Amino acid sequence: MEWESSDSTAMLTMSVILTSFAFSIFTNCYVGQLLTDQSLKLGLMTSTTNWHRLPHKRARTLILIMAVSNIPAKISAGKMIEMSLPTFSNVS
Repeated sequence: MEWESSDSTAMLTMSVILTSFAFSIFTNCYVGQLLTDQSLKLGLMTSTTNWHRLPHKRARTLILIMAVSNIPAKISAGKMIEMSLPTFSNVS
């Protein structure tokens, strides 16, 4: 309705809200991508260490970390869509 009546104040308010909303989604997707990357890096680092030469207690904790890092950590939106940069660019 504001578009048809060309109310500049309302259109400016709507564009600021839209920009703020897009920036907020981008920030969440960026943090989700960082979390996934760090999770994969942690799994790779624990897998490539010489864990079999460590004391038993340390080796057990590393094996647990390796088992958990097989499924990388991700941020999702309602368990429907993964929040990452590729998803942000596909939706935008």
